[in-house]
This record gives sequence, structure tokens and C-alpha cells, in this order.
Amino acid sequence: MQTALLKEYVSKAKDLELSCYEQKLLCDNLEQKLSHINYQRKNKENEKKEFKKFSWINYIASAIWWGISVLPPLIGISMLVGVALYIIALICGIMHFSIPFIDRIYIFLKTYPVIGMFKLIFNCIIIGAGGGFLLLFLCGIISGSKKNVKKENQKIEENNTNVQKELIAYESKSQIISNNLACARRSYQTTLKTKEDFYSLNIIYPKYRDLVSVGMFNEYLQSGRCYTLEGHEGAYNLYEEEKFKEIILTKLDDIISRLDTIIANQEELANEIIRSRNEANRIATTIENSLQNIENNEITRRYYEEITARNTSYLAWTAYKFNYKI
Repeated sequence: MQTALLKEYVSKAKDLELSCYEQKLLCDNLEQKLSHINYQRKNKENEKKEFKKFSWINYIASAIWWGISVLPPLIGISMLVGVALYIIALICGIMHFSIPFIDRIYIFLKTYPVIGMFKLIFNCIIIGAGGGFLLLFLCGIISGSKKNVKKENQKIEENNTNVQKELIAYESKSQIISNNLACARRSYQTTLKTKEDFYSLNIIYPKYRDLVSVGMFNEYLQSGRCYTLEGHEGAYNLYEEEKFKEIILTKLDDIISRLDTIIANQEELANEIIRSRNEANRIATTIENSLQNIENNEITRRYYEEITARNTSYLAWTAYKFNYKI
């Protein structure tokens, strides 16, 4: 095969590999975005609240609960008050201070030293806890009234309305991404089939039909380091030699992980991979931020049309150059 024709063929094979790589990235990116949006939508659905119904049983139970909920702290506070009154009464008795209420407590404690102390504290607990229970019970009655339930349901309705609006937005975005993902997958499968047909000419050995290998063959041929694929001075041999000497990276994942610090021997391939990644991210972001369908979105429509045109041109080129209709 003439060198010029081989250069052209390998260059197109490299472009096909990059196109497949880019479209695969786009599909993966859209799948992640779709999964993320569906996750957000599910979480948003959980923010919906059920309307409250007025029930006499719940009404009374709620009021009782309001009262019971404050009993422990009220008991503690009342006990402290009782102890404080006991100490104050003793001090007033010793110092001969006269406070009518405290005097009565002092006389009671003097008459019943031990039992009086416990009764004082116990009475404080009963009065404090009982009063607190009654107060909170009344608060529970007010809180659980029909009027209050109606107000709470109004707030719930407002919340649910806002949640529903956001769910509709999520659904719309999910549908757009889902439609574009289906289109991206069809385009990707078509390009894979085009690549398979392109390689069916059997110009490149099957072992080397991947992005990194073909990309390096293209660099060898375009730079004049090689003029053929086979033979001692061919691209296959040079590629294996540089691979053995670890002059180049031959695994796509290794190249991707070192795109910022790639060695000079593969700078051109690294730059093309970066461009493909940026393009896939650009299209995915455009789709995510669009509220239009594929047909109405000029950027994505043009993107898929260009892929179709390129795929057609590859097959037309093989038919013209090799008289080989696929």
C-alpha cells in the first residue's frame, strides 16, 4: 500500500477511535447525570407531608403527652425549690427573721423534723409538677384544636405544592436526559459498527485496533518515523520496542490518569484525548441545562448530525479508495 494512502487510512482509523471514545464518555456522563437527578427526585418526593386529620383520641392523647413531657424537669425543679425553702426556713429560724409563710414552714419542720422535710419537698413536687402538667395540658388542647390542625394543613399544602413544582422540573430534566441518552447510545452503536466495518479491510492487525495503538501509528507515519506498518522498520515493531522500553504508555487508563504530566512522545495523542473529554463534557452539560428536546436543541442536533456525516464519509472513503463497499 502506498504510504500516502496508509497515512490517510490510519488517520481516519484514529479519528474513529477518538469518536467512539468521546461518545462512550458522553453516554457514561449522561447515565451519571440521570442517576443523580433520579436520586434527587426520590429525595424530594420524601419531603411531601401527609395532611393531618382531627381526632378526639389524638386530641386528648396529644394534650396528655404535652403534660407528661415536662414532668421530669418539673419534678427536678420542684425538688430543688423544696430543698431551698427548707434551708431558708432553717436559716430564718436561727436568725430570728420573721416571714409569715417561711415561719409556718419553720414551725412545721420543727414539729416534724424528718417527716416535715420530706413532706415539704413532696408537696413542692406535687404543686410544681401538677401545675406544669396542667399548663402544658392546656397548651396541648390549644395546639390540637381543629383550628390549629387546619392551619398546619395549610402549611403542609403549601409545602407539597412547592415540592410538586420541583418534582415536575426534575421529571422534565430527567426526560430530556433520558431521551438524549437513548440518542447518544444509538449514535455510539452506529459509530462502533462503522469502526468495525472500517477495520474489516484488514489493513491493521486485530491486536492493534485500539485508540492508543492506532494513535501512535498515526504519529509515527505523520512524522516520517515509519512508512509502513509491517516489517523491521514498520510501526508495529517501533510501537513494541517503545512499549518494551517503557518510552510510551500503552494503556488508555494510564494515559488518562497522567494527562497533565504526559511524556512528550505521546503529547499529540494526549491532547486529542483531552479535546474528546472536553467535548463530551460540553455536550452533556448542554443537555443537562437545556429545557428543549433533541430536535429543538441546536447544539446537540448539530453534534449528532456531524457524527452521522463523519460515519458516512468513512464508509464512502473506503468505497472510493479501495473499491470496497461495506
